Amino acid sequence: MDDPLKPKPDAGRAGGERQMAQWELEALALREKTERLKALRLAREAAEGPAPAKKRSVGTRSGATKTAKGGTSPGRAAASAADKSIATLSDWLKMQEEQGRRR
Repeated sequence: MDDPLKPKPDAGRAGGERQMAQWELEALALREKTERLKALRLAREAAEGPAPAKKRSVGTRSGATKTAKGGTSPGRAAASAADKSIATLSDWLKMQEEQGRRR
């Protein structure tokens, strides 16, 4: 089966076969380079062993997050602490109606 991406030689050109051979040589060189780089990568990964697990950052005890300037700002953790006081969906809906957010 023909490769749909493979350029077709022009019947009217004398160098059509030569162009095809050039394309095939470039494709072969690319495959060989890819195989060589993959083998090198796999060998390097095997020598290094398994990658260490990434550690998750832990926020401060108050639930605030540190800012770039070193201060703290209330983040999502502070907002979720207020949400945890609501036990059920019906309680949340009731609270929303009392605050005028739902009708």
